[in-house]
Amino acid sequence: MKTVFKLREVDAIPQTYGVYLFLDKNNEPIYIGKSVNLKKRLLNHLQNPYDQKTIKFVSIATTIKIMPTQNEFEAIILEAKLIKRHQPPYNIELKDDKGLTYISISDSEWPMVKLIKKPTPFGPYLKNNDALSLLRYIRQIIPFATHKPQNKVCVYHELGLCNPCPSQKTGLSTYLANIQKIQKLLSGQTSITRLLARDIKRASGAADFERAQRLFKLQEALTNQDGSREIWDFDNCDFIKREQKEAQVALRPYFPQLRLSKVECFDASHHWGKYLYVGMVVFKDGLAQKADYRLFTIKTATNDDPKALGEALTRRVKHLTDWGKPDLVVIDGGTPQLSVIGPILERVQIPYLSLAKKEEILHIPQKNATLKPTGALLTFMTRVRDEAHRFSITKSRQAFRKKTL
Repeated sequence: MKTVFKLREVDAIPQTYGVYLFLDKNNEPIYIGKSVNLKKRLLNHLQNPYDQKTIKFVSIATTIKIMPTQNEFEAIILEAKLIKRHQPPYNIELKDDKGLTYISISDSEWPMVKLIKKPTPFGPYLKNNDALSLLRYIRQIIPFATHKPQNKVCVYHELGLCNPCPSQKTGLSTYLANIQKIQKLLSGQTSITRLLARDIKRASGAADFERAQRLFKLQEALTNQDGSREIWDFDNCDFIKREQKEAQVALRPYFPQLRLSKVECFDASHHWGKYLYVGMVVFKDGLAQKADYRLFTIKTATNDDPKALGEALTRRVKHLTDWGKPDLVVIDGGTPQLSVIGPILERVQIPYLSLAKKEEILHIPQKNATLKPTGALLTFMTRVRDEAHRFSITKSRQAFRKKTL
């Protein structure tokens, strides 16, 4: 991959995460930055310089060097390392330590992780929010403490963000191992992508599907660029397949012949009670198939989710030949929705159920049963339902804007 570009070649720079360096005629960095979209950011620098500093370093620079990364997390880490190494003159915050943030890991029996303004090995971060984002993200994967041992455990322990908690006065070896992992992440020695993939695999192998699913969602968020791109880490296909298989086993008492090779989920969305849409998402072998998603504009109902779902399912079953037949249909809702869509799906012999948001209860009307899902069944169903909700809201808003502008 080409990494050095003339300023006039900016259109050839890829739209990806990474760090960029403006270089002078001596090939020395004069300004370093990061972005979730290198091409877009550099076009802004060159076409719409917004301050005197930008105008100055753009006029001096002769080339641009890019260093793509897999995600924004790694871009923040790399930017800090390069700024510390090169001390570029137009990163003017370096001339005033008050504008810099560092991450501190204290040298104590139970090391604390905090943001400070004094230089440490972890930094400098030009934006306080960058450092804060790093720590918030890390803490969801590797718990750590921000306090000394106290009389009782902190509130973050109950949330799983400070575990072991220093106030427990047990588990020090586990805690120190966590601190070592954090140090490796912040120094760039360990890839956050590899760490997540490994932890997802371990959680899945231990049948801890709730943790595996939570980590999987973190991974998706980490690699979702400007809401427009999703990168699937296929190292985690083992997790997805195992989750799917366990969910299938959990539903077998209700649907003895059930396979979950293809699952479709429907969610209704409306705007101002008038503009109704129903989103349909498709999962094959546990993976979202975005090319198969559909958005139905509802024509026969207003402010009535059950009727909207009924219209969408009526139109959907007309395409069983060209779109294929699902093994299971999941509805975001409860009894009112099921009473409408049930007869439609029973005529074509498609199993169906619903997952209600508040209680996270599965309703299985064919067996007159309700089920509180746990383990893989819970994580699989909520993943499918949450994706349907996300797609329905996002696409219906876009359609609503087009219709009303």
